[in-house]
Amino acid sequence: MRTVKSHQAIHETAWNEADEVLRLAKTLRASSDDVRFLQVVEVFLEIVEARILAHAAEEEHGLYREWLRANGQNQPLIDSLVVEHEALRGLAQAMEQAMVRQQYETVVSTMSELLQVSAAHSQHEEKILGTIALAGEASL
Repeated sequence: MRTVKSHQAIHETAWNEADEVLRLAKTLRASSDDVRFLQVVEVFLEIVEARILAHAAEEEHGLYREWLRANGQNQPLIDSLVVEHEALRGLAQAMEQAMVRQQYETVVSTMSELLQVSAAHSQHEEKILGTIALAGEASL
């Protein structure tokens, strides 16, 4: 059975990994080491895709559907969370496009923005998760 705390741990672990890589990317960018910078950005994207965006897709196809089956009135909450997931996907795409255009400062700022949106989304989702769990509307 899923719990709010284990869900928080999933978010926190992914965010911490991406944040650590972002700090390294900033250091490499400051030293103009573009080759290593691009390698680190690729690692960041892998973390985002494998840990954050894959988790988001799993939520949309599993957890969120459970919430809707338990109570259709949860639809506006679910919709707001899906919009946040779409924002994360859009930021990952924008980052990739900036890499192709060699706009490295934009890459760094987009990485930072992605982590900020991810943190805000996690807090929002965990608040909703806690509310729904307390109401007993779906298993976590």
